[in-house]
Amino acid sequence: MVSRGAAWNPSIPKDFNGSARHPAKEFLSSLDVSLFYLRIKSGGEYENINHSFVFWYDRFLQSNPDFLAQGHPLKQYVTQPCCTNPAVLAQVVQEARDYFNGDPDAWKKNSCLGRGASQSNCYPVVLNDNCNFCKCAKCTSRILPEAKRGSGFTDEASDYWFSFVNEIAKELGKTHPGKMIG
Repeated sequence: MVSRGAAWNPSIPKDFNGSARHPAKEFLSSLDVSLFYLRIKSGGEYENINHSFVFWYDRFLQSNPDFLAQGHPLKQYVTQPCCTNPAVLAQVVQEARDYFNGDPDAWKKNSCLGRGASQSNCYPVVLNDNCNFCKCAKCTSRILPEAKRGSGFTDEASDYWFSFVNEIAKELGKTHPGKMIG
C-alpha cells in the first residue's frame, strides 16, 4: 500500500470551512485530529509524489521545446509538459521503465525522486504547482471552459491530467505489471 496523507497543520479549526484564510478561534483536539487522519485513510508506505516536471525546463528547452506547455513564458518551476504530445507520453513512459529497471540515471530525471531514496513500486508523475497548462489545440480541448467548472477547487484539468496519467499507466502495464504511477 502506498501512503496517503496531507501536509496540513495539526491545528485544524473546529469550524473549518475550506478557506486557508479562515480565522480560527477553537481548534480540534489532538485526538480528533488523529481520528480525522484515520478516517481519510492516512498512512501506509511513504512515497514522495509531487512536482515531477521541475527539471523538464532545463532538460528540454533547447532540444525538445515542444515537450513544454505552449502559450506561456517558459520559466523554471512554472513550466508544465504538453500532456497531449505523444513524444512526451513516450518520454515519461521510458523514464518510468528506466526507473523500474534500476537505471542509476533515472533518479536525475524526475524532480520528485531524491538521490539515495530507496526504489519503490511507484513512479511519481505530478504536474508542477500552477495552472500553466499547455494551450495547444489538443490540450485546450481537454480543459473545461470556465462556465462548466465546479466551485472551490476547480475540476478544470481533471480530464486533461488523468487522461495523460492513465495512458502512462496503460503503457507501463505492458512491461511492468504490478508497478504503479503516483
